[in-house]
Amino acid sequence: MTAVGITASMRAEPLVSVGVPVFNGERYLREAIRSILDQTYRNLELIISDNASTDGTRSICEEEAANDSRVRYCRSDTNRGLAWNFNNLVDLARGPYFKWMSCDDTMEETFIRCAVDALESHPDAVLSHSDTRVIGTDGEFLRDDWTKITVADDDPVRRFRELMIEPHTCMWQFGLIRLDALRGLPWRPMGGYSHADGILLARLALIGWFHRTPEPLFSYRRHPEQSMAVYAAAAGRLDRHALAAFVNPAMEGRLVFPNWRLLRENAATAASGLVPLRRRPLALLWVVRWALRKRALLLSELAVGVRTCVDRARGRLPSRR
Repeated sequence: MTAVGITASMRAEPLVSVGVPVFNGERYLREAIRSILDQTYRNLELIISDNASTDGTRSICEEEAANDSRVRYCRSDTNRGLAWNFNNLVDLARGPYFKWMSCDDTMEETFIRCAVDALESHPDAVLSHSDTRVIGTDGEFLRDDWTKITVADDDPVRRFRELMIEPHTCMWQFGLIRLDALRGLPWRPMGGYSHADGILLARLALIGWFHRTPEPLFSYRRHPEQSMAVYAAAAGRLDRHALAAFVNPAMEGRLVFPNWRLLRENAATAASGLVPLRRRPLALLWVVRWALRKRALLLSELAVGVRTCVDRARGRLPSRR
C-alpha cells in the first residue's frame, strides 16, 4: 500500500487517543511507548502528561515526540497529583475512543484493534478490555489477574452493584472507553481520593456494559517503585494519608476517611441522573448493603480520626488542617 493509501485507510478508522500519565517513570516508559506505537491499529494518538518529573522522563518523551508525529508531550511545571494527571489526558484527547495506559504497563500489538472492533460492533458497550497478565520487574509472568466479574448484565443497576460490592482489581480502567461517556459524567472522571478508579468504573457501568476479549492482551506490571508499594513499604502498611496527598496534593496534612469518602461517592452515584428515577431506591439499597459490609472499617476510621484530633489538641501531634 502506498503512503497515500495508508493515510486514507487511517482516516477511515476512528481515532484512538491513548493517554499516559507519568511522574518519574523513566525505567519502563520507553517500553510502554513502544507497545502503543507498535499497535497494528495505526490511527491513534499518544498523549503523555508529565507531572513535573525530575528524572529522565522528559528527554525520553521529547525524543519519542520528535520521532513520531502521533506523540504529543505535555508537561506540568508542578506536580498536581495523580487525579489531575489522569483527568488532564481526558481533556486533551481528540478521538472518540480513549485509553489510559500506565507508564510501566504494556499491551500486545492487537489490543487496540480488538477493542475498537468490539466497540464498533456493540454500540451499547461503553468499554472494551482484554484479560490481563500480571508481570514482574523484568517482565516475567507472575499470574493472571484474579478479577472474575464480567459487568455484562443487561441491567445497569446490577452492573453498578457488581462493581461496588464484588472485589476486583480495577483493571477495567485500562480498557478502551468511549470518550463521550467519560466527558459526559456529572463529575470529573478521576476523583481526587483513594479508589477513585473503582468509583469511576461503577459510574461507567451505569452507562453501558463492559466487553471482554478472552485473551491476555494487556500486561500490568508489579514492581517496588509503584505508588501503592512505596506507601505500603514506608509504613509497614498502607499509609492512607500519604497516598491521599499523592492522588490530590490538596489533601496534604488533612485527616482522611477513605471508606467514608467511598460511601459518599457511591451514594451520590446511586442518587444521580445516571440511574433511572424508579431504580434509584434499589441502587441506594445496594449502597446501604456496601456500608454494612464495610461497617468495621467505617467505625475504625472514625475512631482513628477522634484519637488523632484529641492528640493534636493536646499537642502530641503537629496541628494540621
